[in-house]
Amino acid sequence: GAGAVGAGVPDGGGHVAASPDQAGAAGGRAEAWGGAVVELASAPSEAWLSVAAGRKGGLPDAARHVLTAVDQVRFAHVYVDGSLVAIGRGTVTGQGRWLGLGLIEVLPVARRQGLARRLINELAAWGVSGGATHAFLQVEQRNTTAIALYQRLGFTTHHTYLTRFAPNPQR
Repeated sequence: GAGAVGAGVPDGGGHVAASPDQAGAAGGRAEAWGGAVVELASAPSEAWLSVAAGRKGGLPDAARHVLTAVDQVRFAHVYVDGSLVAIGRGTVTGQGRWLGLGLIEVLPVARRQGLARRLINELAAWGVSGGATHAFLQVEQRNTTAIALYQRLGFTTHHTYLTRFAPNPQR
């Protein structure tokens, strides 16, 4: 499927919002976060990898290296009542200028409670502290719910692409 990349961001002007509560205030959902705890780690937990693998239909053996082989990287783990309910990955690259957001996933049982917004907000605050001034993300075009959230945060579509797979010689 095609993917869309947004280059723009929480403040709508192409820069990462420096205010940690800006994204939450924009949506009026801060109260829904309740007891959610967001932890940022330099490596993914096994539970984080399991959620990512479930979303992607499995992860190859080299995935851990690819996910962590960036100097500035954080893995967001969102817990509610001790259970992991959302994940995300942030990187600061491009001479420290770009915050890249990816693998953002909220488990179905915890959706529509503002957790993705909170996760993105925490990664944005981390990115700003690492010097990021711009942000980008990648999202499947068919994920209209996520696209609507990203649009509310100020992201716009920069370009789309089509993923192609090699033919299966076993067919």
